[in-house]
Amino acid sequence: MLLKKGSTKAITATARKIATIVWNMITKKEPYQSQEEYLFLDQKRKKLAQIRKNISKFGIDPNELGIFTREEHRLAYNKNLADIQGFS
Repeated sequence: MLLKKGSTKAITATARKIATIVWNMITKKEPYQSQEEYLFLDQKRKKLAQIRKNISKFGIDPNELGIFTREEHRLAYNKNLADIQGFS
């Protein structure tokens, strides 16, 4: 049976991933740690970004709510607010 080119690449990528995991477990002498924790944190960050965006759409200052923890978020909100006020 002939395999499609894409499936061959997928098999190779999966084999490499497994080999990397096994190699790191042997060399670092640590048990395997699932990536689910990292995926959860990534989803949480995306949800927070969505909430920040929705709050700013309603004209509420997220700075007063204490939502922004990074300076770049605060600056982006202030720039967005200035753009909105400039068009009004």
